[in-house]
Amino acid sequence: MRIILIGAGEVGSYLAEVLSQEGHDVTVIEEDHENCQRIANLLDVLVIEGSGASSENLMRAGVKDTDIIIAVSAVDEINIVACMMAREFGVATKIARIRNLEYSSEGAVLPLEKIGIDLVIHPELEAAREILRLIKYSQATDVLEFAGGAVQMVGVKVTDDAPIKGMTMRETAATFPKLTFRTVAIKRNKKSLIPRGEDKFEAGDLVYVISTKECIPGVFSMAGRAEKESKNVMILGGGKIGRMVAQELEKEGGYLVKLIESNQEKSQLIAGMLKDTMVIHGDGLDVDLLAQEGIVDMDVYIALTDDDESNIVSSLMASHLRVPRTITLISKGEYLPIINTIGLDVAVNKRIITAGVILKYVRPGRIASIARVKGINAEIIEFDLTEKKGLVNVPLKDLHFPQGMIVGAILHNGVVAVPTGDDRMRGGDRAIVFALPEAVKKVEKIFQ
Repeated sequence: MRIILIGAGEVGSYLAEVLSQEGHDVTVIEEDHENCQRIANLLDVLVIEGSGASSENLMRAGVKDTDIIIAVSAVDEINIVACMMAREFGVATKIARIRNLEYSSEGAVLPLEKIGIDLVIHPELEAAREILRLIKYSQATDVLEFAGGAVQMVGVKVTDDAPIKGMTMRETAATFPKLTFRTVAIKRNKKSLIPRGEDKFEAGDLVYVISTKECIPGVFSMAGRAEKESKNVMILGGGKIGRMVAQELEKEGGYLVKLIESNQEKSQLIAGMLKDTMVIHGDGLDVDLLAQEGIVDMDVYIALTDDDESNIVSSLMASHLRVPRTITLISKGEYLPIINTIGLDVAVNKRIITAGVILKYVRPGRIASIARVKGINAEIIEFDLTEKKGLVNVPLKDLHFPQGMIVGAILHNGVVAVPTGDDRMRGGDRAIVFALPEAVKKVEKIFQ
């Protein structure tokens, strides 16, 4: 598939890497000279230095023969104009990153569908939604939703006194028959594995479980994680994500929220936007300030500045001050593998979240959604099933699926089932499939 990618910032660079690794013909248009050189040296893609809103640059990139254009530059107007031009050149799918919600709101003067944009993505909004889920499920390292929220995947660490410690997968299923769940992966000692019936849970395992929304509290209890509400929240950084999180917590009600912003003018502006949030002007790395503002009484500390290093250091300080839960915004992918090693609880990465939203438009087959699991570099893919011969109406145990994948759940007529080897998928069902990187292409071939 031929793809033009406009913008090589943190989101664009990651997408270029993922798409080129999957064998797509990718051309990147980027204005910054250093970014162009970095992408050209690292990836097998064509790089054009210049504006993505230039028809000349689009022509040089082969826009007339392009299947998808993905405009993720830092400027909304460039992304919109690029998609408008792509429509005139006959590009089938146009995707744009739009940070200004005024452009994509329901009451927008110029609706995006009228100018030919097929998908609007908002990385900051997606990151805020993930953070809100992580606040709600304070025991989880990851929370992903599927089938409109009916099915969820959570990552949870097994404690020393967990009921399932030392149990096999088969014994666990027999011990908790009322819980609908499937353990799809375990990360143990930096290794990821898809467990089988005789594999055992060990203390310290990072376990990824697919379950119904109603059974999630039971899953946490199995892992030794008692359900606990997080009502006192401190946010570092008054950027878009910080403001969105605070606004949503205000809407839900019942939260005590404090937001720290280092820029005085910005903090005053934010104070006027937020009604029930205490906005504090100060340095989030100032221990005295944090103590004065009651960080020891917080349930959650969320570091959301634009600087990864500041976020990491402030979260470590919060952990040292015995805050039960830290959530850290990380932009640089090279930091993600060491997050747990250095003592951070949870990391949120905009580019991984955004990639999952976009990839379903690139991949073949009837894909409802794709989510990338940052902790183990895996994917969960929702497939809408047709009456494909050899796939439906066949016991799962007879389908000879590749190593590194598992069917985590099946949605049939609105009812969620965690399948066994004897269960069958049917046309019209939705299958939620977990796949490690080496299995993704094989999985798509099976389901497309």
